[in-house]
Amino acid sequence: MQRAHSGGPISENGLEAALLLGMRLRIAAIFASATLAGCAAVESALPSILKPTASIEDAHLDDLSLKGAQLVFDVRIDNPYKIDLPLLDASYALESGGVRLFDGKAPMPSKIPANGSAVVKLPVSLRFDTLVQALEGIKAGSVVPYKAVLELGVDTPDGERLAVPIVHQGELPIPSVPKIELTKIDWGNISLKEAAAVLHLEIESDNDFPIELDRLKYDLELANTAIASATVESPRKIGANDKATLEIPIRFDPKELGSAALRFLGSGDISYDLSGALEVDTPYGEIDMPFQRSGETTSERDASS
Repeated sequence: MQRAHSGGPISENGLEAALLLGMRLRIAAIFASATLAGCAAVESALPSILKPTASIEDAHLDDLSLKGAQLVFDVRIDNPYKIDLPLLDASYALESGGVRLFDGKAPMPSKIPANGSAVVKLPVSLRFDTLVQALEGIKAGSVVPYKAVLELGVDTPDGERLAVPIVHQGELPIPSVPKIELTKIDWGNISLKEAAAVLHLEIESDNDFPIELDRLKYDLELANTAIASATVESPRKIGANDKATLEIPIRFDPKELGSAALRFLGSGDISYDLSGALEVDTPYGEIDMPFQRSGETTSERDASS
């Protein structure tokens, strides 16, 4: 009777089948564990894959004056996360021609909605005298190109602070008060009850940008005698480094001035003092420009009056 074989070496085909079976079992176990923990792994990896982005929607000047302004950046921030994104702070640096002009840091306590976006304002205070001192060859009336490097600090879902950089280029004006001169006075009708004249004002701008004169407020003295005080609305565009002339009619009662009127109600040169303010619109915003001018002007009287 022949015994069945119960031991001995496994054939080559049997060994290969056993190894293949073991490999399949290990692969199945890996896929099973990945299925159970895959969502958490992907979510934890998102902060390193997705990042918030930012861009400048607008940059404009507020509270423009002869001394300075607020440069306001409207910054749009896009949040790719499924939760709100806390905005921590913002830093900024402005330079022109490689020269650092201003820098600083400001808290920005706000949140960007989940899977959404928001626009936040970053104001930067500017002083024009600082620009003039920092940049060689710059004077009042100039336009200064600048580069702004901004950095927003945000708190990502994994608890890390992330810096979001932005670079923006623009230009800043340094406004200059136009030169105002009373070039001539044309006297019209003169009687015991009324004196009429036309003031010829020359307004010369040395700004490297156009301006539009909306309103002129003035006080006028002739030969140290107060003559007129008024507000004139006479819209007038003045190009860059250009001039314009205003003709302003005035009327007053000579009797109120008494003998003082005799010093200027006629032809010849006469001293004057002119003060007030120009309300001007520029490409960068509205601005009030106070002025004061003293000198001599030509007084001419119509022979028929």
